[in-house]
Amino acid sequence: MNDEISILNNVDKIQLKSEPFPYIVIKDALPINLAEELTRTFPMRCFNLKEHNNKRLDISASDAMSKDINSLWKKFILFHSSKKFFYQMIDLFGDSIIDIHKDFFNEINDL
Repeated sequence: MNDEISILNNVDKIQLKSEPFPYIVIKDALPINLAEELTRTFPMRCFNLKEHNNKRLDISASDAMSKDINSLWKKFILFHSSKKFFYQMIDLFGDSIIDIHKDFFNEINDL
């Protein structure tokens, strides 16, 4: 998989915050050309927008793969639902998860 599509690609831009809970802030997480292409090719036809305005739109990774959507979107979704991305998130949040859930996890390998 191609890491350049990862929202976590530029570690220098990631700000890890701990209050009121662990979260990250990433200004310009994606290169502008990639962000523009994803915006331009967003698969609106996969969603029913008739009943609601300003509604969160969800599609599972497996459903997205079976839809007729742009290959860049499929690549983006596949990467962000991969083990590699999971491990990137553990690298960022592992210590916080262990700290918050001491009763369940003792070390990173427990995650």
